[in-house]
Amino acid sequence: MNGQRRFHRLFLLGVGSLLCVSPWAFAQGAPSPIGMTFRGGARLVDFDGRHFIRDENSRRKLLSGLEQTIAVRAYAYALPGEQLVGAGLRSCRVTFDLWEERFQVRLSEMEQIRNLVAASVEEVALHCLLFRSWPLGRPADWVRVSGMRAQITMVLELNPMSRERIERIQRWLTQPRGQQVDEQAFFGSFVSTLLTPRLGGAERSMTYRSQEFQVP
Repeated sequence: MNGQRRFHRLFLLGVGSLLCVSPWAFAQGAPSPIGMTFRGGARLVDFDGRHFIRDENSRRKLLSGLEQTIAVRAYAYALPGEQLVGAGLRSCRVTFDLWEERFQVRLSEMEQIRNLVAASVEEVALHCLLFRSWPLGRPADWVRVSGMRAQITMVLELNPMSRERIERIQRWLTQPRGQQVDEQAFFGSFVSTLLTPRLGGAERSMTYRSQEFQVP
């Protein structure tokens, strides 16, 4: 009986979150520290985006029992001219198990797919939105823009696009690329998807840009 009452309460909470209409914030270039280091010619990124799902609306959606997608797109470009250097994608498919009262998280990132369990929204955020020494771009791509100014942009989105498109982008990013990165070679048919700060249909989106830095 207690399990039935708990399920009924969570079901109503999920329905309420779907019916609730509220303004989602979109912070174009909002200030947030993006740490950057070079190691062995690779650009490594540190970024803490855990705040993105700490608001009440996001928490309700994640606790609804329906699958939610958290996606982070990142790309680096040299200045001037925004010459593309590298890009990355991390996506999490998150489902709250109403009976076990825990989250099932399927995290996709480059060549890796991991199935994780989280006990709370905070732990989901830890898995999906905390980046430590995250590689962005290949060393050879950074070498060709040595001495130039550069910048990194990170886009956080809740339920941003169809699962099929995320999986297509993920498959493309894991393919070996023998040629240098440019808009045609690097993104192909995905350039508009990855470079658009906010995709149509995203329920929530925030964009963060690093300070400009000089590539050694």
